[in-house]
Amino acid sequence: TVRQLLSHTSGLSIVQGNSNQTDVTTDRDALKRRVVYLATITPARAPGEVWDYSNANYQLLSRVVEVLSATEFGDYVESQILKPLGMNDSRMIDWEHGPDDAAPHRPWFWTKVQFDGRGTGRGSLGQGGVMASARDMATYLNMMMNGENDILTADSKAEMMQPASSISPSYGLGWFIAPERGLVFHSGANPGFEAFASMRPDQKKGFIILANGGSGFGFGETGYLRRGAAVLALGGQDERRPGWMMKAAFLLIVALPLFCLLGAWRSWKRRASIKAKGRGIAHSRIWMPLLAAVGFAYVLLIFLPGSFGVNIQTATFFQPDLGLLLILSAIGIAIWAAIHS
Repeated sequence: TVRQLLSHTSGLSIVQGNSNQTDVTTDRDALKRRVVYLATITPARAPGEVWDYSNANYQLLSRVVEVLSATEFGDYVESQILKPLGMNDSRMIDWEHGPDDAAPHRPWFWTKVQFDGRGTGRGSLGQGGVMASARDMATYLNMMMNGENDILTADSKAEMMQPASSISPSYGLGWFIAPERGLVFHSGANPGFEAFASMRPDQKKGFIILANGGSGFGFGETGYLRRGAAVLALGGQDERRPGWMMKAAFLLIVALPLFCLLGAWRSWKRRASIKAKGRGIAHSRIWMPLLAAVGFAYVLLIFLPGSFGVNIQTATFFQPDLGLLLILSAIGIAIWAAIHS
């Protein structure tokens, strides 16, 4: 149902929602094609069974808006939301850099580098297609908390900021909620950009922070800065910096390609002695390295990205350093297996 899509209880998973993030096509039929594709996949769970954040939900919803309004989704948002609210420094992503637009930066090991590519396609406008100033986003948060009937009814706004169902106690309709702390919030990211919005509706206080730098893994993590700034503005629990374990994990991933290539080099040096052991161990000599390489590649290219809710293509799109390391490690273990067998 529409409500299940709004509350992320449709059964579509986070990985299914992130699998098409690298589709950056911008023609007017891009969203229609995206939804035609989504109609061919089977949701990971039955609708209404579990809560699982999935961008696919809002891709489907944006197409619903297009069909019912007979208006392209981006045009609809600009004419029905941005302009009526006076968000004059905001627009839907149009893939043309203006003179006042911030340049995006993606993580690259211990620093960040400017990203000159296209960060999203027209099929993703419903999940993250708004370009806005912090001042305009403050206007939007004020609308959500003003208790008035304007672009939405006051009752609709209140319902958006309440638990959507018993299986969605910490999510309403488009907003995360922490009722015990009186907080309503949401974060968002495109390659090279991240944002965080937080409100205390009972106090009529809101906070928005926008950054033209994406978080990295380990040394490049910046999410705690945005959340920490919100804590300073609105109160709440202190944000902790990323621990040494995350940094150590990143350093291990950095070292993985070197370990794999070192193993391949040692196997190459010992290839004569390995073959001299005779045919009696040919089976294990050939199949064991192959099975080890396949298992290791699965962990690197499927399991690890999946634990973050993405596939390897999306991981590389948002964090090119991490994606490159995982791919190089998989190549290195394949070279080792080929030499060793």
